Amino acid sequence: MANPQAEKNYQTFRAFVQLHCIENDWDDYVLPDKLDLNKKRIARECEFDRKRITGNTKILRLYNLIKRKLVKKGILVTDSRSGTEKRQHETALKIASKDSKLMSSQQQQNASLQAQLYDVTRDLKEANEKLKHLKAIEDYLMATGRL
Repeated sequence: MANPQAEKNYQTFRAFVQLHCIENDWDDYVLPDKLDLNKKRIARECEFDRKRITGNTKILRLYNLIKRKLVKKGILVTDSRSGTEKRQHETALKIASKDSKLMSSQQQQNASLQAQLYDVTRDLKEANEKLKHLKAIEDYLMATGRL
């Protein structure tokens, strides 16, 4: 007996596919490199996890069928890169992602340090003003002989 949730997910995906075949708006779901569809966006609209597309064999079969049709229509392109080129591309994307995360983290840290520096500079100016005032009082007391 099939998993009822898996069947429900398949029916939802099937309805999604039928709707978008009628509307012919697959361009909205194509990744920038035009090699595949955006599984995350599709899954979000179908209200299930992205891994259901590859984990449910019925959904995966229909997904691959749609991809083949979109390649024939020219909406998607076939990936003619070799395995090595694909791995190099994936590695470059991973490195770029890590660099982006690191840069974002460093920018946040920099903003925090700049705010801290601003606060310390402001406090230092206030302390210098108070010191000048106290020196003026001390000079006055020394001049009048009260100290």
